[in-house]
Amino acid sequence: MAADLTPDNISTSDIRHHLERYKCIIPTELCALSELRYNEIPQILLKRKDDENEEPFLEKAEVQQLVEWKLASRCHCVTQLSLPAQQLKHGTFRPTLTRLVASNSSATVYITTRNSFIPYSLDESRHPSLPIANLTRLKGIGPATASLLLSCYDPTNVPFFSDELYRWLHDSAEPTRQEEGEKTKKRKLSTRKPKRISYTIKEYIFIFDRVTALRSRLDASSDGGEPVKAVDVERAAYSIMKARQEEGTTVDTAEDPGTGETKAPALKRRKRKRAA
Repeated sequence: MAADLTPDNISTSDIRHHLERYKCIIPTELCALSELRYNEIPQILLKRKDDENEEPFLEKAEVQQLVEWKLASRCHCVTQLSLPAQQLKHGTFRPTLTRLVASNSSATVYITTRNSFIPYSLDESRHPSLPIANLTRLKGIGPATASLLLSCYDPTNVPFFSDELYRWLHDSAEPTRQEEGEKTKKRKLSTRKPKRISYTIKEYIFIFDRVTALRSRLDASSDGGEPVKAVDVERAAYSIMKARQEEGTTVDTAEDPGTGETKAPALKRRKRKRAA
């Protein structure tokens, strides 16, 4: 079952299985945006990176398309849930976020993405903290969306800060079904309050380090096949968490109005925070 798969025990074959499942659970209306996010824009960036006469960067329209993919994906996930109408915040705040992103000038997007990608490519450690921080200077771009832009530049090493990936990595620390018993575990998983996600660079580094460790473990036990990429782990985690949702063993989240990032629904109102 999906609930039994953790970053500590998942195998390469498990990831391949969920990558195939991922293709089947993406709704038809998101296929074009998914093609842009996972294939077309990364290929454009790769071509720019390999071109001696050009530097790697993202155009404003490409950033807008990636943000549209992120928001459309979250909208699809949230609207499948049986949540009260006031918790379906994605549609309400989407125009605000897209307008913020659109308010960046083409020159600003070009300079900011170029000045984030080039130093990252020259850094032997390939650590994402500085480029993520630089990308968040763009209006409407928080750490999660910044990780999306950087992931398109380096899908091999950089995962996207998705809710599903974050929760899957954190859930691995919880007791196993064998420790608590099948019924007790299912009851606790289906009724517990979801953890509130803090969309900070610190939390993203947790994701990055965990995914890097997972990939290293799989590479060490590899039979010589194609190495698992960060983007593969991201999509596999999405599939796993959606399978858990179908099994009734997890809880999804609603969206934070300030940044367009998603957060767990809160019972009490909180003061709105300014976008990162």
